[in-house]
Amino acid sequence: MNSIQRIQYAINKNKTDRTPRGEFWLAPSLLKKMFPQAKEISMSDEICALKKLGIDIRAIPPQKDNAHNTNYQPVIKHISEAIHYNFPQPEKKEYEVITIWREKTDFFLFALLDGVFQGVSSLMDFNAFLMATITDGPKLMKLVEKKCRQIIEQAKLAVSAGAHGILIGDDIAYNGGTYISPQSMRKLFFPGLKEAVKVIKKELDVPVFFHSDGNLNLVLEDIVDMGFHGLHGIESGAGMDILEIKKHFGQELCLVGNLDVGFLAQASSREVLEAATKLVDQVGAGGGFILGSSAGILEGDIPLENLLVLKNMS
Repeated sequence: MNSIQRIQYAINKNKTDRTPRGEFWLAPSLLKKMFPQAKEISMSDEICALKKLGIDIRAIPPQKDNAHNTNYQPVIKHISEAIHYNFPQPEKKEYEVITIWREKTDFFLFALLDGVFQGVSSLMDFNAFLMATITDGPKLMKLVEKKCRQIIEQAKLAVSAGAHGILIGDDIAYNGGTYISPQSMRKLFFPGLKEAVKVIKKELDVPVFFHSDGNLNLVLEDIVDMGFHGLHGIESGAGMDILEIKKHFGQELCLVGNLDVGFLAQASSREVLEAATKLVDQVGAGGGFILGSSAGILEGDIPLENLLVLKNMS
């Protein structure tokens, strides 16, 4: 069973040959630790590292020309400008790297796309955005509608390039709950996202997953209702009890993640193995579970032995 088959089986709640492993990617700091002699980390090095760690997933965001521009300035300085803003039209070249990974590897490839909350909030000062959710809902909903159209077009290009699934990353919560009330999320953001998921599933026939940090307990039913196949993150430090989530939503959602990166960095390899074994035994029973970190990105402060013990779990 290769990685693509393994993840497909997990999504469909079927038994796999071993516990599937999923991350977005490996941070440069970890790759440099794994290849200390390399002057520059190549794609071949990353493939080798992912194989060595037994990871089945690689998530790939759009490759934009200005991806390294750190001089962020709000695009929308006042909510009154929202009606005139249009999201950039996705371009085929942004997804060509997916084709390369598809041709050279058997990893399950997710296209990682910004969600509507994150995509809209990033256009303006965050405090101004939060205020607009209270005072200017209709203007925000116009932006949400445009963002959802962009997500659909991005998904089409990504799947055409070879992506096996779509992962919508939308950090909508912190440790105490969603950044705005669940009621406001349901009014302003979830309807558009639900429609986007529906279109992607119908027209592209690929699984669609949702990622968010933080405490999502009050909107888990909404995530299911929006039609997502899976949920990534499930941050234990934010009060997300994966056993309870499995109990109530395990038939609808494939669960991915849950291992805290701080724990992975500080615990002994024996402690990591014990925690992972417990997860696999309790959450993996009946399928629908992919073991990984809640962050999705493994950094260099994590001891390699703590990651290697996860590779060959039954």
